[in-house]
Amino acid sequence: MPRILIVDDREENRYLLQALLQGHGYLVDLATEGAEALAVARQTPPDLIITDILMPVMDGFRLCREWKADHRLQHIPLAFYTATYTDSKDEAYALGLGADAFITKPADPDDLLHLVSDLLHLKQAPAVSRFTSDDAVILKEYNAVLIQKLEHKISQLEAASSRASQNEQRLALALEVEQAGIWDWDLLSGVIIWSDRHAALFGIKPEDFDGRYESFRSRIHPDDIGNVENATVTAREQHSDYSQDFRVIWPDGSLHWIAGRGRFLYDAQGKPTRMCGVVVEITMLKNSKEQMRLASQVFESSCCRWRSDRSDRGRGKQDRR
Repeated sequence: MPRILIVDDREENRYLLQALLQGHGYLVDLATEGAEALAVARQTPPDLIITDILMPVMDGFRLCREWKADHRLQHIPLAFYTATYTDSKDEAYALGLGADAFITKPADPDDLLHLVSDLLHLKQAPAVSRFTSDDAVILKEYNAVLIQKLEHKISQLEAASSRASQNEQRLALALEVEQAGIWDWDLLSGVIIWSDRHAALFGIKPEDFDGRYESFRSRIHPDDIGNVENATVTAREQHSDYSQDFRVIWPDGSLHWIAGRGRFLYDAQGKPTRMCGVVVEITMLKNSKEQMRLASQVFESSCCRWRSDRSDRGRGKQDRR
């Protein structure tokens, strides 16, 4: 009986797909994200894998890359089943990675079963990645897909909070627009790749960044280096998102506030292999907050003096009596 591996971080999605496939006689294995799926498949290889894309720890795109690079698994068909990545560019990127099918949720059960049958009886060899081993090309394509998702998200957030004016909400929106710079840090090679926008936010030309961590570190204000590195360690050890605001020193000596957001990616053994994310400048926001803080201090100081003066005048009147 054919064995199918379902990979999805949402329990209800796994349950529905499992019930459908088991109800038609298939054996089903389950995983909640890519790294777990690789471990399961290497122990008991399936005949087909159906995976979501947007998942923690290791997403579907990364899983597909690892799958197609593993000589023990690359002959097994892989199908994406997603409700988030539904654009034609998403499908083109997925198929470029070597996926054998791209299905959007929710699919008609009969159509899905028909596709499963076709994939299990695939006559030709399963697809291979068109990117080969060129990580720079893969990153460029992935960034294009990511930016598209962020642009879609920002439009949703703007519609949902058209009347919102708090600074924190503005920052959350700003982090997802096209003004954000993108970075990708390969922890195995040590090479950091910046988008052109990222370099601009650090006040340099893209060609002036050599991809070394020390070069990045040297541009951070000395008082903020510790916070940046502590936040990085915490995110890595706790498998949590990285979030840190810090100052960078431009070549002209000016200081600029940067908000950095990112996350680690891990292999099947739980070892971090990559860290990627976005940066956006928040200098105006920080200046605004500082101005509000100073204004508050002046106001409070004035109020204290006013209360003190009133108290002194009151005591003076009592003394004259």
